Amino acid sequence: MIQNAMAQIKFTLSKGIKGILEKLDPLSAQLAIKTCFAIVIGQAIALWLGWSATIVAITVLMLQTRYLGSTLDKSILRLAGGMGGAVVALVVMALFPQDRFLFIGTIALLIIIGIYIQQGSRYPYAWLFGSVSLAIVAFLNIFEQNPYGTFEFAILWASSMALGIVVLLLVHGILWPNPAGKDFEKGMKSVLENSRELFSFKVRAIFEDRPYVQETTTIEKGLIMLLPKLRTTLATATLDTGRFHNYQQQYNSLLDQLGTLVKLIVAFGETISVCRESSLLKSTLAESYSFRHEVNTLENMLDELVEALTRDRNRTANPAATAYRNEIDEKIKLLVGDLKSHIHNVKELSVLAAMISEFKKLAYHIVNFHEFLASVENKKIKESPKASPQALPELQTSFSLKSLRFRKAALGGIVVVMACTLWITTNWPYPFKMIAFALVPMLINAMVPWLPPRPLLKSLVFGSIVGFVLYFKIMPLLDGYMQLAPVLIIVFFPFCYFMNSPRPTTAAISMFSGLWVIELISVSQSQSYSFTDFMNNFIGISGGFGLAFVTLAIFSPHVPEKEFRKQLALFFGTCEKIIKELEEHKPWTPDGKSILISRNKELIDHIKLCVLWSTMLNYDRVASNDKNKVDSLLAAIELLAFRLDLLEHARGDFKDESLILSLKDKAKELHQAGIETFSSFKNSISKGEHVPELPDISNLKNNIRADLEELREQAKADENVRELAGQVMVVLGFYPALTESLRECRRTVNALDWKAWDQAYF
Repeated sequence: MIQNAMAQIKFTLSKGIKGILEKLDPLSAQLAIKTCFAIVIGQAIALWLGWSATIVAITVLMLQTRYLGSTLDKSILRLAGGMGGAVVALVVMALFPQDRFLFIGTIALLIIIGIYIQQGSRYPYAWLFGSVSLAIVAFLNIFEQNPYGTFEFAILWASSMALGIVVLLLVHGILWPNPAGKDFEKGMKSVLENSRELFSFKVRAIFEDRPYVQETTTIEKGLIMLLPKLRTTLATATLDTGRFHNYQQQYNSLLDQLGTLVKLIVAFGETISVCRESSLLKSTLAESYSFRHEVNTLENMLDELVEALTRDRNRTANPAATAYRNEIDEKIKLLVGDLKSHIHNVKELSVLAAMISEFKKLAYHIVNFHEFLASVENKKIKESPKASPQALPELQTSFSLKSLRFRKAALGGIVVVMACTLWITTNWPYPFKMIAFALVPMLINAMVPWLPPRPLLKSLVFGSIVGFVLYFKIMPLLDGYMQLAPVLIIVFFPFCYFMNSPRPTTAAISMFSGLWVIELISVSQSQSYSFTDFMNNFIGISGGFGLAFVTLAIFSPHVPEKEFRKQLALFFGTCEKIIKELEEHKPWTPDGKSILISRNKELIDHIKLCVLWSTMLNYDRVASNDKNKVDSLLAAIELLAFRLDLLEHARGDFKDESLILSLKDKAKELHQAGIETFSSFKNSISKGEHVPELPDISNLKNNIRADLEELREQAKADENVRELAGQVMVVLGFYPALTESLRECRRTVNALDWKAWDQAYF
C-alpha cells in the first residue's frame, strides 16, 4: 500500500514537472540559467579576491537582457555611469566634509538633475546607474562614520561592478549565446514568407472566386506587428553582430523596402477586390493564361527572395530577377493587349488600367528588392548619419516645473531628503541601503511611463520570505560556497525567468525580489548568521521601499486605466486630424505628403503608448476576460492605422487634380463622414461610453461611381482620363477594408466596460 502511494506521488510529481517544463519559454529559461550561473561564478570570484559578492550579484541581475548586444550596451553604460557617479560623490564629499545639511541638499539636487537629464538622454541607463552610484558611495561612509574609507569603497564599488559585467558578458557570450542578428534574419524571413502568402491569397480571390477576407486580415495583422519589432531587433543586432553594425544604414533601408513591399501587395490586393466587383473583369482575369503566368512569376520571385536571405550578400542579384526587369514592360504590354481583347467597357478598362499600374509597381519593386538584398553589404554605399533615439512623446517637452519630466525628477530628490530626515530623527539602521532602495524605484519610474507601487509591496513579501529561509534555514547547514552555489541557482532561477516577462509589473516584482534576497543573505568570506544583523538589514531595506511606495502612491499622477483610454482617444483624434488636414491640403501636394508623414508618426507614438499602458492594466479588478479584449483592440487600431495610411497614399498617387475637383462635393461628403466617425470614437472613448453606429457610406460611394460613368465619352478619347477614372475606382476600393477595420475597432471598444474599470479602480 505504501509502495502504491509512493508510486502515485512520484507519478503526480513527474506529471506536474513535465507540465511546468512544457509551459516554460525556452529563450527565457536559457536566459535565466545563464544569469544564475553568472551570479554564482561572479560571487565565487569576488569571494576569492576579497571583493563584494553582493555588488557583483546585483550588477549581474540588473543587467539581464534577452540579447547579447543589449547586455553589452547596458554593461558599458552601467560601468560609465557607475564610475562617473562615484567620482562625483568623492568631489561632493571633498567640498562639504563637515556640513551635513549642505551635503544632503547637494546630493539631492544632483540626483534631481540626473533624473531629469536621464529622461531625455540617448543613454538613460548611464544616468540611472550614475545616480545610484552617487547615492551609495556618498552616503555609505557618512552614515557609517568612516569618511576616510570613502575612496577605498569607491574603488571596491567600481571593481566589483566591473567584475560582474565581465563575468556576465563571458557567460552570455559562451553559454548559449543569443545574438540579435539571428532573430533579425528569422524575422526577415518570416515577413517575406507571410508577404508571399498574402500575395497568394489576394490573387487566388480571382482564380477561385473566394475573397479570403479572414485569411488576408490575419496575415496583415501579423505583418503589421512584425515590421516594427524588426527595427528594434536590428538596432540590437548592430551591437552584437559585426555585419549589422558595419551596414546598419543599408539594413535600415532594406526594412524600408520591405515595408513598401507589404504596402504594394496590399494595394494590389485592393485593386483585385475592385476587379471582382465586375463579373466580366473577374471572369476575364480568371481565364487569362497571360495574367496567371505573370502572377505565378511574381510568386516564384517572392519565394526566391526567401531563399536569397540564406545566401551570401555578394552583390550578385538573382539572374532571373535581373532578366525579368528587362522584360517587365514588354510582358505587361502583351498582358494588357490580351485582356483588352475581351474587355471594351470604359468602366472595366479604367479599373483594369489601375490594376495593371499597381501590378507593374509591385513587379518593379520585387526586382529592386532582389538587387538591393544582394548588395546590402556593399561597402561602396555611403553611410548616412545615425539618428538619435527619441524619448517617449510625453517627455519631448521644454523645461517646465509643471511638466511630467520635472515631477518625476523631483521625486528622486524628495525620497533622498525624506530618507536622510528619517535617519537623522530616528537613527534608522542601514540608512545608506534605505536611500538606495528608495531611490532605485524612482529611477526606474523615470524610465517608464509609470511604475505601479504594488510590485514594491509584493517583492517585499516574496524577497523577505526567500531571504529569511535561505539565511536561517539553509545556509547554516552548508559547508562552503561550493555547496551554496547549486542552491542559489535554484533560488534565483524563478526571479531571473520572470524578469523576462512581457508584463512590466511581473518583471519589476521579480527584479526587486531578487535584489531583496541578494541583500538579505549578504554572502561574504566571513559569513556569519545574526538575527540582529538580519533584522537591521531588513528594516533598512524595507524603510527605503516604504518611502518609495508612499511617494509613488501619493505623488504619481497616473491611473493606468485612464491613461490607456486617454491614449486611445488621442489615437482616434489624430485620425480625425489626418482627414481634416488632408481635406485642406490634398495628399498629392507637397504639404499633404508632409502632413501624412508627420501624422503617421503621431499615430505610431499613440499606439506605442497604448501598448505600454495596456501592459500595466490590472485585469484582476474586473471579472470579465478583458486581457483578450484589450489585445484585440490593440490589433484593431494597428490595422486601422495601416489601412488609413494605404488609403491616403493611394489618394496621393493622382497626377491630375481636375478629375478630383469634378467630384469635389461627393468627395467632401465622404471625408466629412470619416471626420464624424473618428470624432465619434474620440468623444465616446473620452467619456467612457459606447461608440454609436457608424455612418453608412455605401450610397456616397455609389454616387461617385455614377458620376464616373458620366466621364465615359471623354474617357473614350482620352487615355489619361480613363486611367485616372480607374484610380478613383481603386481608391474607392480601399474604403471597404477601412470600414471593416472601423467596425472591428467599434466592436472591440464597446466590448470593454469603461465605467466598470473606473469603479473597480476606486
